[in-house]
Amino acid sequence: MHTGDARSLQEKEEQARTLALQVAALLTQLDTLGNVTAAPGRILVPGAEISRDLSGAWTVR
Repeated sequence: MHTGDARSLQEKEEQARTLALQVAALLTQLDTLGNVTAAPGRILVPGAEISRDLSGAWTVR
């Protein structure tokens, strides 16, 4: 949850968009290797699963 001013919110949104674009590019690369499937809390990629652990951090198994 954002608790700062409008400018800091805009900066965080811009940073999040930049990171989201990088994630989308990586998912596109993974998709060329095989089927990528998204489900709540996890992403299945060829040979691995990206999911949240109990602390909420993203991990790869």
